[in-house]
This record gives sequence, C-alpha cells and structure tokens, in this order.
Amino acid sequence: WIALENTDVCKKRRAYAAAGFSLGVSFLFKGFVGPAIFGSGFLLYLILSRRFGELRQILRPFPVIAFLVPVLSWVFPFLLQASSNLIQEFFIVNHIGRFLGYLSHTRAIYYYLLNIWPAFAPGSVLLPLAIWMAWKTRKEWQNRAGIFFLAFFIGPLVLLSTSLSFQ
Repeated sequence: WIALENTDVCKKRRAYAAAGFSLGVSFLFKGFVGPAIFGSGFLLYLILSRRFGELRQILRPFPVIAFLVPVLSWVFPFLLQASSNLIQEFFIVNHIGRFLGYLSHTRAIYYYLLNIWPAFAPGSVLLPLAIWMAWKTRKEWQNRAGIFFLAFFIGPLVLLSTSLSFQ
C-alpha cells in the first residue's frame, strides 16, 4: 500500500523492494502459496483500480532481487542437498499437485466463503457492509484503501477456492 500510494520514485522503489523481500520470506514459511496468496489479491487490485502501470515498478530489478534473496537462500542449498524424490515432492506434489487437486481436500468451491462467517464472528457480521462500501467508493481518491482490502479478501478466496474446483 505504501508503494502504491507513494509519488516519490525512490520511496516507491524502496517500498516495493521491502514488499518483495517480505514476499520472499513468505515463500520460506508457506512455499509458493505465500506469494501466490498475496499475488492474487494484488493482481485483483490492479485490475479493479486499473493501475496496471504499477507492474513496471514491481518488476524492476531492485524489488525482484529483494524477492529472490530469501527465496534463493533456501532453494539453492535445498537443490544441492535434496534427493530428486524430495525435490519432486516439494515442487511438484506439494505445490502444483495440491493446487490442481491431486492431494488437496475435497470440499465444495464455496467452502472458504461459507466458513469465513462463523470462523471470524462476530466481526464477520460487518463484512457485507464493508464489501458494499469498498465497492461503492472504489473510484474516490480518498477511499481507495477500501477496494485494496476488498481485493485482498476476494483474490485469495478465489485462488483457494479455484484450487478445489480442479477435483
């Protein structure tokens, strides 16, 4: 959000680099799922806000290198030490396979949507109002944060639900 809202080019690049590094760390905790969950929300935000020019800033060398530093600090030693079976288990079975539904749970595509309400009650009671307000005020300069957070709610929800629909 800081990078998106910054007009100073140097501050914008530093903020995107910090975000890239954070995404790299999320890979260390969740594998490809960490960056994918963030990416689904961020891409949805760019689509809804029509701010596609931000992709030029994100894909500059500094943010990309900041992302790769934590990722490669784990991937290179893993590739050097792991057996081919373990490499296949991590990259293919645990990431691609689970997303496509080979090893994933067998729940309906609306599973996450239905289970958000009771899991986050009583705060979830306000979720429909928050969604409506974010959508209604999405084009107002001072209210862009609403559509940002809405995208980060819907994007991961769709991504996680989509992985279930491949079964």
